[in-house]
Amino acid sequence: MKIECILCPTDLSPDSDEALRYAIALSRAYNAELILLHCDDDGLAIPNADVKTAETIRLALQKHSGSADLVGLDWRSLVVHCDDTGEAIACEASKYGVDLIVMRSRRRPHRAALLGSTA
Repeated sequence: MKIECILCPTDLSPDSDEALRYAIALSRAYNAELILLHCDDDGLAIPNADVKTAETIRLALQKHSGSADLVGLDWRSLVVHCDDTGEAIACEASKYGVDLIVMRSRRRPHRAALLGSTA
């Protein structure tokens, strides 16, 4: 299987860091482009918010890649404004020809044992 493009949606929380670490490792292992996606669904148009979000993504990437200059990592960040996060993730994955989506899973207590993750 050839993986050339990986999408990693993030909500910029510490809980998303585990998925980010996996996405970085997979990107390096397959020499694939890594796209970090943040879906902004608050509907507020705050000046420079996208720039600040992109910087937060870059800092998280530096922290978990083990390299301050991100050498050997082909990556980009995307910030999209949307009403439906799931739809936005699917749309961006289709638009960029993503081969793999790496995202965190939030398990709900009792049903999780039977149903698995919601991701």
